[in-house]
Amino acid sequence: MRTLRIALALAMAVALPFMAFAGETGSISGVVKDSQGGVLAGATVKVSGPQLPGGREAVTSGNGAYQFQRLLPGVYKIETSMSGLGSKAKQVRVGVDVDAQVDFALTPSKTEEITVSAEAPAVDLKSTEVNMNYTSEMIRNLPLSRSYAGLFQLIPGVADNRSFGPSAGGSRQDNAYYMDGVNITNPGFGYLSSEINELDIAEFNVKRGAISAEFGRAAGIATNAVSKSGTNEISGAARFEYQAKGLVGDAKDKVLGDKPFEYVNPAVGLGGPLMKNKVFWYASARYFRTTTPDRVNRINEALPDAVTRGNELFGKITATPTQKHLLALSYRHRPSKQTGAVGTGSRASVATKNKNGSEIASGAWSFFPTGRSTFDLKAIYLKEDGESTPVTSLGYLPAPFNINNLAGMGEYTDPSLNNLSIGGAQYSSRVNYTRKEIKATFGQFFDLGKTQHQIKVGGGYQFGQEDFFRLTNGWGQISRITVSGQPVYRARYYFTQPAQLGQGRTLSAFVQDTVTVSSRLTLNLGVLMNKDEYAQDLGDGIGCGTVNTVGGQPGGAAVFESKGSRCTFIRFGLADQVQPRLGFNFNVREGKGDKLYGNWGRYSNMDQQSSGRSLAPRRIFQREARFNATTGALISDLPRASTTGKLIDKDLKPTYNDEILAGYASTIGGAWTADFFFQYRNTKNFIEDVPSVLPDSGPYAAANLPCATFASCQGAEAKRKYTAFTVEMNRGMKNKWSALVSYTYSKFEGNFDLDYSGGAVFNTSSFIQDGPGTNVQEPNRYGPLSQDRPHVFKVFANYVPADKFTLGAYFRVQSGTPWNAKAPDWEGCGCNYLEPAGSNRNKAWANLDLSAQYRLPIGSAKKTRVTVEARVLNALNTQTVLSVFQQKFLDLNTIATAPFFAPYTQPNPLFGTAASYAPPRRILFSALLNF
Repeated sequence: MRTLRIALALAMAVALPFMAFAGETGSISGVVKDSQGGVLAGATVKVSGPQLPGGREAVTSGNGAYQFQRLLPGVYKIETSMSGLGSKAKQVRVGVDVDAQVDFALTPSKTEEITVSAEAPAVDLKSTEVNMNYTSEMIRNLPLSRSYAGLFQLIPGVADNRSFGPSAGGSRQDNAYYMDGVNITNPGFGYLSSEINELDIAEFNVKRGAISAEFGRAAGIATNAVSKSGTNEISGAARFEYQAKGLVGDAKDKVLGDKPFEYVNPAVGLGGPLMKNKVFWYASARYFRTTTPDRVNRINEALPDAVTRGNELFGKITATPTQKHLLALSYRHRPSKQTGAVGTGSRASVATKNKNGSEIASGAWSFFPTGRSTFDLKAIYLKEDGESTPVTSLGYLPAPFNINNLAGMGEYTDPSLNNLSIGGAQYSSRVNYTRKEIKATFGQFFDLGKTQHQIKVGGGYQFGQEDFFRLTNGWGQISRITVSGQPVYRARYYFTQPAQLGQGRTLSAFVQDTVTVSSRLTLNLGVLMNKDEYAQDLGDGIGCGTVNTVGGQPGGAAVFESKGSRCTFIRFGLADQVQPRLGFNFNVREGKGDKLYGNWGRYSNMDQQSSGRSLAPRRIFQREARFNATTGALISDLPRASTTGKLIDKDLKPTYNDEILAGYASTIGGAWTADFFFQYRNTKNFIEDVPSVLPDSGPYAAANLPCATFASCQGAEAKRKYTAFTVEMNRGMKNKWSALVSYTYSKFEGNFDLDYSGGAVFNTSSFIQDGPGTNVQEPNRYGPLSQDRPHVFKVFANYVPADKFTLGAYFRVQSGTPWNAKAPDWEGCGCNYLEPAGSNRNKAWANLDLSAQYRLPIGSAKKTRVTVEARVLNALNTQTVLSVFQQKFLDLNTIATAPFFAPYTQPNPLFGTAASYAPPRRILFSALLNF
């Protein structure tokens, strides 16, 4: 404990105003010895490469060790020399967040350059992280979707879930997505904010588990795409990708299956020097358009063509003015528009027009004051805009309410049309996000006796804001329900109210030490701390006003502090989120490049900052009006309890995730590397908005489950667990073929229902405990979560039958989606479980994608060539059922006393039938010019 207190104090004192940032570089380290095996102190070591033409030098320590940090991905030459002992040189490939170990043995008066293939080290013997890197060359030769999200398919254990991102033990709210170390995760809801031009990606890095304190608190997966940088040579690429609608196979179901669509995607990227050996540039541009015509809804009515179009611009400057400095500046802008946005469960009149866009700017500076120390500073700005406008304008709260023209009153869920939505989209909206960050890290390498230490301290500050506004179209969302035996029309609507500015502030500090105990044993020790504040800018100069805490007094996590117009209403301190990481690596067979490794870590799950909206004291909320179904007369018009400003339990604590990981990695037969690892994740302290009484007559409050304050959630324990065993085998290109094979057996189970939603969900506001039919303690609720895929098997393979020709294949088999019968409930979410969760499971989904590439050199320039490619996706045209309609009944009949439901009487004719299918076979063509 004394050591932990010292580490915490060091992190606080040195790095309180800063934060660690995701790596977009790698490193090289090693030991220089003489021909007898003795270590050589004072030997000169130099690293150079296309990304670092000026080179960088270091001198070995008393233990003969050297290290080079902050190296951009690529191939480097390492040279070492010492007077009277000659010199040697080797080549090595540096990957993102991987330490390439290169050792030397110098022979007296002998100079030797060893030419080796520039491959990345087979096994990283120093890191406990399950860290995977995929180069642009590997990505280019596989039949993958070339989008950022498409690269998720490379990750072992990650199923194609037709959603925002990978699961692998966490919902998308637990994952983190980076570009050049810049967090491009949506700050409010945790989904991927922006796609990336394929030509920009130099390397794709995945952290699957045991994420170190330096990298942050992602409790699921962290991915990082590192962009290309300019070099001393002018080089670039231009690509045109096209899919004609005639090259998409017929869907098994014309309503629910994917429609044939046209896809056009030209792009160009180019880089070179501004000042030789010193300053370099890279820039790219892209245009994209997707058109889906001939759409119909589920009653075979025509829908408008869905058209998405946009462009993307990117620029990057890197500079090495001296050996002691590395600088990088970048900016990305990606606006887009969408028309015809409407699903098959609606009529054309419910469509919306959408405008979206993102901007990402970053600046980074690395300083090497000595050969054994580094200092890194980074500033980040991200903006994400989103606007949605109904194509059918119904006016604001048209009066009188006309029961004979419900389509003119709002977006009406019509039970006579299998709950098809008719009328106009229920509201217009604006949801804009901003994130600003400043981050810094200081690293020092030193020897302590016979041990070597790579200690890092750092931290940072992040500010995120959501500008949120909604206004109802007509009377909003209209449904027919039965209350105490009487039919009524229920209208939920957003009335005229100011926009909501929800804010999140995060302060972080970490300390981490990689201890080389011996040539065979390395320890990874670290601790991360976070301080989170959630606030609302009310714009009134007053601040909090009413204190929305239990008992009316702030305390614990509910602080309710005013500063001008800003009201801070939740705070979790550094001491509330102490997150240790303890890991080891042991080289089982000395000198054979294998390791036995293990790690325990705690991860606070508060990166997603939707609480800035959902728990704000004056949030935008809905009202609920009820009308007589016979006369149209207004019965009541009240605030909807679950959407108004929440009470906050003064004992609120942050959610966290504990992870245990153990594995073994080794080379096999000289051609293969294998990694076997076991992973266990257990999430605790779920934060939930709960009604103070049942049924949900309000008010609602944010509390942990189980809680002691409210009777409605006493004993209601939320759970989520992930257990998995993964085998990954990698064969580099040898004898004209390469392969990447993985298999994961897993169990993802619990009763926390954020994972059941297909849309953006508050991390503190699911449907648990919201009313009858959604109570978490009901035994039917516990079981497999919707992203549970017990078996995920993948094979990626390349074969080069001739120098100019490459064949690629991707074969995947994954378990089907679990499901169970449900029915409408008190809140209308359809979460009333009629049988245990996961009682049924859809069939396994097998998919085969193929690609063929032909490279044609142009002129005498070796690097100038055209690559023509054809990709066949779902080559076997297996259109497996991916989801089914789970609603067994369509009607909702409520009564005032327990069990609060009258018997359901209107069966859903679609129950148990297919709701979505795997996409049909489709063919894409592309041409790539490299020069």
